[in-house]
Amino acid sequence: MTAVVPIVATHFTHLRSEFTDRELCRYGSPHVSKKEVGEELFPELRGRGIRPVCELDCDFQRKQILSANDVFPEAASADPLADLQLWDEWQQNIRRFPFPGLFSPLGIAGQTGKTTSSTSVGVLGEIMCGLFSQAYISPWVIVRPIRRWPDFIFFCRDDRYAFVESKAFTGTSEGSSDPWARVPRPIMYDCINHAVHQLNADPFVTVWFSFTEICRIDPLELRVTFLELNAPEHRHADKSRRVVPQAVVQGLAERAVSTGAAKVLQKEGYFPGDAFGARAGKGKTQKDIEVFSVQEVAEVMADSVPEALHQSARVEIQKQARKLAAKAIPRSTDPGKRMTAAKELASEGQCGELRSLGSERLYLVDLTAEQRKLLEREWSPNWEQAVQKWKTIRGTDFWRCSSAAVGLGPPGLNGERV
Repeated sequence: MTAVVPIVATHFTHLRSEFTDRELCRYGSPHVSKKEVGEELFPELRGRGIRPVCELDCDFQRKQILSANDVFPEAASADPLADLQLWDEWQQNIRRFPFPGLFSPLGIAGQTGKTTSSTSVGVLGEIMCGLFSQAYISPWVIVRPIRRWPDFIFFCRDDRYAFVESKAFTGTSEGSSDPWARVPRPIMYDCINHAVHQLNADPFVTVWFSFTEICRIDPLELRVTFLELNAPEHRHADKSRRVVPQAVVQGLAERAVSTGAAKVLQKEGYFPGDAFGARAGKGKTQKDIEVFSVQEVAEVMADSVPEALHQSARVEIQKQARKLAAKAIPRSTDPGKRMTAAKELASEGQCGELRSLGSERLYLVDLTAEQRKLLEREWSPNWEQAVQKWKTIRGTDFWRCSSAAVGLGPPGLNGERV
């Protein structure tokens, strides 16, 4: 008998609209409140983008969602799907306290329902945002801002940056057939306000919002709406005045310092738990980290900065990298030992065990340079590929999450070469 694979039924919609130059000028001022910006511009944007660019139904495997949970979200949640199912049981009066005895599903006696975990809802939204974005916007996340707007930054083939923000909320399975009406107005107004400010600052950026509506929890049913917003000015703006956005400069500098510091500490034979000066003086180690970090800038800029901006961007990213390197102080404790060990294996093209999830294990593997080049050549924007698995290794399916792949399978895959 074939095992039933738990799925997450998802209805997807892609919307596209555009501000006029006049709207960006008029509503980009702090004088106008978020509510006023939203109320004025929402009907205009909706009128220009009422017809969806794309609509489709797709099924995500539960294992894919749990695998992506260890990569895309900024908040920590061991299992956001289980958290939501637990909340649903309390909400449906299936769970009550105290626990002994039988439970009636008729709602004869009830307790005030628990609220949903904003963390679990938000985490699920970021997972769906990441999986769909890499299927259509660009295959690689180049910057992942933490606790800053936006949630993801991609570098697209037309040399534009895509700023992608995730929003998630609970709804009902009887939601409106109009995708513009599904998003709560306060959330939509806030997003429109952010888009106005960003596109006023940089018309070469395209702004995306990923709205994940949790319609039903058991079985899990989602509606995901991607709203693409553009500024018309990018078509005739003076390209000589273009700069790399500060969020990209900061993010690429952080990547350079992270890699540079890792190489220095590896070269010195430093292990977590060592005192900072146990093997080298603090000043010398920090200086080495700065040197290695600056050397890494060229690597992180590759395929992340328009060629015409390489010279100016290199100066800015190196400047930021030096500032960050000056603050690099290895911890005297031993954090992340499991993750560090998994990443060491993953970087060598082997499966690294991240953690246990029930009786199974989560495994991580990095895509090699050859695999990334092949994917770039073959990749084309297609929302449907969001559900496609990357590879099956000894019976365990792996799903790509930007430049890494994660799979959920039985014990014994640690160290398995891909």
